[in-house]
Amino acid sequence: MGKKIYVDGGILINTRYFTCTNGGALYEEKPEGVELLEPKDFFEGSKCLIIDDEHPQSIFNEYYARTFFSSLYEGAGLLTMTYSDCLVEYKDNVDCLKLLLTHTCDKNSSIDNALFKMAYVNAVTLLDSFICSIVLSHIVHNELYFIEYYKKFIPNNIQVKLQYHLINEDKGKWEQEVIKEILKTSFSNFDRIKEVFKTIGLKLPHNNDLDNRIKEHFFNRHLLVHRNGKMRDGKKLKLNKDIIFTVIRDLNSFVNQIMTIVNE
Repeated sequence: MGKKIYVDGGILINTRYFTCTNGGALYEEKPEGVELLEPKDFFEGSKCLIIDDEHPQSIFNEYYARTFFSSLYEGAGLLTMTYSDCLVEYKDNVDCLKLLLTHTCDKNSSIDNALFKMAYVNAVTLLDSFICSIVLSHIVHNELYFIEYYKKFIPNNIQVKLQYHLINEDKGKWEQEVIKEILKTSFSNFDRIKEVFKTIGLKLPHNNDLDNRIKEHFFNRHLLVHRNGKMRDGKKLKLNKDIIFTVIRDLNSFVNQIMTIVNE
């Protein structure tokens, strides 16, 4: 579990992919209950701990420095986003998509049909991305949920590879590799979303009508991406501007539902 680390020197962050639960600088005396770390690095002649991509530290630790605590980078959004940030990002992207749709004439032209296909796929992808951001925002601030997600949803063959970092007591590297695996994950499966949320302490309410529409949108996205919209009977999905806006309304309702449970 997370530790309290006291660095007898400075701390220099040389990566975007770092955060911590708490910390500070100019601690002349070691705070009570912390673990002492003697740094081996130097920056501009000062002894310090350098945290970079090759030598990451756990995001669940607290770090206190005797001298300075500085960063050469602004933190990556995926580690610092709040739930509200996730929502703002989603809404901004949806607004861009709506703006794009205003340039269609909706006269069943081949160009409009291609645009509607892309718009449908993009809309559902925005939901997928939003859910991934919510999951990451939730578990990077709760180590227990981070571990539970790892145990249940990271494939066993990947876990075997990542165990190497834990064996070598490189927990920071292990955490960063787990985050990379989460970013590779598709959240375009309704049952998987429910199971993930349940595992990390979030329970989606039952709304059969909305749930079924979201499942349909996931299925249609799959058809559009992998079958160019061709259905089982050989016919293709027929799309128009009204259908795309209906999809967006459904996705917005689902997003609002998620925001309600994460803010409870």
